[in-house]
Amino acid sequence: MAKTNAAFWAEKVTTNRRRDADTDARLTAEGWTVLRIWEHEEPAEAADRVAETVKRLSGGSTSRT
Repeated sequence: MAKTNAAFWAEKVTTNRRRDADTDARLTAEGWTVLRIWEHEEPAEAADRVAETVKRLSGGSTSRT
């Protein structure tokens, strides 16, 4: 939780989460698979998550070079 302007940041996070959930629902309804990757995530871990999702959805194996 933020130490300064806590009410502002709490509302901002709540609003962002609501918006993200709405976006995810709309994309999913259109047949998309949604993965949210944050800037603080390790790139290799994010890439592994993407590869695993593609593998799961395609029913096959994927390889990273």
